Amino acid sequence: MKALDNIYQLHNILKNARSYLPKHELLEKLGCSLSTLEKTIRELRDVYGAPLNFNSKYKGYKYEPDVGEFFELPGIWFT
Repeated sequence: MKALDNIYQLHNILKNARSYLPKHELLEKLGCSLSTLEKTIRELRDVYGAPLNFNSKYKGYKYEPDVGEFFELPGIWFT
């Protein structure tokens, strides 16, 4: 369940970001290891189809403009 929490937490961080967020800032906000952050980023992009961009100039991540503001993760249903 922690992995899913990380995905939703990262999504919320990126959704509210105004500029590119470097890995060290994401690590601080999520409170996880580098390998966990990288796995969460991969899963968010590859499994959930998040419009996630990496900018090498700013060395950070951000949702694609105009697309990211409309991207939402699926809801969680418990039975």
